[in-house]
Amino acid sequence: MSSDILSVGKKEQSFGKMIFFIMCIATLLGFSMTTTQSFLPNVMEMKGIPTFITGYAMSSTAILALIFGLLSAPLMSRLGTPLLMFLGMTIMLICHLSLEFVSESYGAIFLSRIIYGLGAGIFYPSALTFVKGMLQGENTVTLFGMYTSTIPGAFLIGPPFAEWYLKNYGSEGYFLASAVPGILSVLLLLGLWIKNRDLREDYKVTARYSEVLSKPTSWLPILCLVLAGSIWGYVISFLPYIATVRQISGSLFIVASTIGLFASRFIVVDRLRRFNDATVCAWAICLMAVSLLVMGWVQSSAAIAICGFIFGLSYAPTYPFISVWILRSFDKKLHHLVIALTNTIFNFCMYIAPLFVSFYTGVLGFGFGSYQSFLSLTALLFLGFGFAFRTFSR
Repeated sequence: MSSDILSVGKKEQSFGKMIFFIMCIATLLGFSMTTTQSFLPNVMEMKGIPTFITGYAMSSTAILALIFGLLSAPLMSRLGTPLLMFLGMTIMLICHLSLEFVSESYGAIFLSRIIYGLGAGIFYPSALTFVKGMLQGENTVTLFGMYTSTIPGAFLIGPPFAEWYLKNYGSEGYFLASAVPGILSVLLLLGLWIKNRDLREDYKVTARYSEVLSKPTSWLPILCLVLAGSIWGYVISFLPYIATVRQISGSLFIVASTIGLFASRFIVVDRLRRFNDATVCAWAICLMAVSLLVMGWVQSSAAIAICGFIFGLSYAPTYPFISVWILRSFDKKLHHLVIALTNTIFNFCMYIAPLFVSFYTGVLGFGFGSYQSFLSLTALLFLGFGFAFRTFSR
């Protein structure tokens, strides 16, 4: 089977569209399970676990996510992307289920979250590489954006379900109930692996990450990845808890942002292709930071929903545009390496975000609300510095 499935003959094209559709559904289902962990601080607090401990445990995911994210490139070369996708989601499912039985042990919670990072570290880059390999032509950004939207799109399902379940049933059985879509996702990915287990891409196995990091054209998009990942990591880990403390809906901002994300991916992103990748990413991250900053100052549900919608509208273009922005500078045989590295950087920043929240509040003693403002202003400062450096270094 060719890696350019969507750009070949009619029979192969039809088969490729089916695989693309299955990948979208499997990813949406899998992350409908994982996004329920955005309420992990709430769940663990109900079980008697201090919030700052939960934050440290959540950030421990970054350890193996970083290691296996970097190892995913050679693993893809040797094992193929379909197998890694299946194994990655299976590991995340098992770790999610384990939280139902280990919630009284700090060490077991940390262990579960650490191993969860292994699954995330190999799933993300292999899934993105698998999908990106099927896409060619002028619709690449649009279709790649459609696929990547299934990950944050799962927030339309996960957090509302989590909030409803906790309100009606408490924390008992929470992880068992929220694992159902993850089980379905694993079954779909198993089917994809069985159908595509002979698939091998023509990758440059001897390539090194230094080839990507040493190229100046990759520095600014990597900075944008760090900023976007840090902001997104905060939103999916502690923002629902802070909203609950402020006595507003914990899922309101996230649901509104997901609606904005879909509106952007299906309406706005395609129209943004006429603009420079760097310009789109700069404005998108700027609006993300500003909307999050304003959200911390307002109290009404309508204002929070508007901030969430603007956040999602601006977050939507970041990952697909940054990904394509970097990939343009490298040969296709290096794409698996570039995707593995950039995805690992994004995920590391996303998973490490709770660590800074816990340190800021638990060690330094500042409030959750002030951290949100601190994060937004810091992101704007670094964004401005990065683009200023790029302008003056030319």
